[in-house]
Amino acid sequence: MIREDLEKITGKGSYIDDINMKDMLYLYVVRSPIARGIIKRISRPEHAILSLTWEDVRAYLPVRGDPYTLRSSKIVRMPVLADGRVNFIGQPILAFVTEDRYETEDIAEEVSIDYEELKPIVNLEDAMNSEEEIHPGVKNNISVDQLIEGGDLSLRSKAEVVVERKLFQNRIVSNPLEPKGLIAFWDGSFLNLFGSFQSAFRVRDDISEVLGILPDKIKVSGAKNVGGGFGNKVPVHAEYILASIASIKLGKPVKWVELRSEHLKNPTMGRGVLSDVRLYATREGDILGIDGTVIVDLGAYNYTINPTTPSFIARLLTGPYRMKFAS
Repeated sequence: MIREDLEKITGKGSYIDDINMKDMLYLYVVRSPIARGIIKRISRPEHAILSLTWEDVRAYLPVRGDPYTLRSSKIVRMPVLADGRVNFIGQPILAFVTEDRYETEDIAEEVSIDYEELKPIVNLEDAMNSEEEIHPGVKNNISVDQLIEGGDLSLRSKAEVVVERKLFQNRIVSNPLEPKGLIAFWDGSFLNLFGSFQSAFRVRDDISEVLGILPDKIKVSGAKNVGGGFGNKVPVHAEYILASIASIKLGKPVKWVELRSEHLKNPTMGRGVLSDVRLYATREGDILGIDGTVIVDLGAYNYTINPTTPSFIARLLTGPYRMKFAS
């Protein structure tokens, strides 16, 4: 047994929800129950200390990627709170703050939202072949369209063996034992963030970009123990922004800890890849090269590093093998 694990396996670990501060308040997020629609009306809760909608926030989450990809792609950033439309089940629409975390479910019942429900597109090939644009200006719902190739492409015609496969990997959720969570506290001079994080600097820089707070005015600290992450706890999430805004407005620490049901509907999913590829070889077993198409379900919005996912997967296709071309 590793000595550092003793506290955790004896129940003495300290995670983000074990941290409590004086006068702490609690954030709750009301989410979309439908996959796609137009928000017609929102009725705010009467018994919340503070409530937030798009009109109060008007901010979008950061998108990361190399300059070429960001410049050449149709980037649609995710709003912190829905900006009049919803595009996935679980999308944050309204947030509110209370003094008692056990009252949040009751206060959430006070919220009323009217939708004009629209038909979602949930299949990759349907989305690419549809004339209906989920986001205006994004033709065929294609965000990223890149050609990656190199080597002697003429060798395709010299192949004696061609193996073709069409493979689909379903979308998955990275599902750590401990879901996300944080405490945001604006003390008048600094925004202090305590949470279950994988990257303190990434969270700091993302918060700085969204809220316009200088990085040296943001202090990010991880909880003593973090119950897994699998990449899901690297970037900033909408709830981090909302808790920070609430603390700045109220001058008190604001805690948000994700429910498992919320985590399973969060926007940082993995896989969702359709690959149609061909391998070219000689009868002696020498691989000449590969070509094909990689299509990735990026979800409803561009979010964190997802614009780079298609090219990242494409670059992995050659594996450890020596090849003379790829396209």
